[in-house]
Amino acid sequence: MRIIEVLWSGPCTEEQVAAMNGASDRGLIAIYGSHPVFGSDALLFVDGTENPSDDEDDVERFADRIRRIRPWLDLLPSEPSIYLGRLGGTDPVTGEQWSSAISAAMRLTTFFHAPPWNARHVDHHRVVHPTVVVHLGRRHRLALEVSTLWDQSAWTPDSEEWKPFGS
Repeated sequence: MRIIEVLWSGPCTEEQVAAMNGASDRGLIAIYGSHPVFGSDALLFVDGTENPSDDEDDVERFADRIRRIRPWLDLLPSEPSIYLGRLGGTDPVTGEQWSSAISAAMRLTTFFHAPPWNARHVDHHRVVHPTVVVHLGRRHRLALEVSTLWDQSAWTPDSEEWKPFGS
C-alpha cells in the first residue's frame, strides 16, 4: 500500500507564496474563499506543483504555481486563504517519485472534496491502487484521509453477492 503524507501550513497570502522558491516548496495548494453557493471560507480549488519535463532542475515551485493561477485569484470577490501541503516521510524519494506522489495526492484530494473550481479529476481519480493520502497539520477543511480503498469494495448498487451481515 502506498501512503502519501501531506503536511499542511497556512493560511498564507499570495505575496508569501510568491516568495516560496526553495527546495521543499513543492506540493499541493488549497485555495479557500467566497462562493455564491458554498458561502465564505469554502474550499474552491486544489492544485499541485508540476514537473513539466524530465529535468529535475525544471520543477515547478509554489511561487511558480501561484503566478500561473493569479489571474484566476484576481477574479475572486474577496482575498483568498491559501494553504500549502508539502509531502514528506521517513524515507528519501527520487524527484520522479516526489512528482508522482504530488500528482496522486492532488487527484485523490480533488476527487473526494470536489472543489467547485476544479474541472479535472472530479469524475475519477485515476490513481493506482491501493493508495492512502493522509492530510496532516493545518489541513483546514480537508478530510484527514482519502484513499482508493473504496475501489476494493465488493459492493455495487447491482451486486447480488454483497449482503449485510445477518441476512
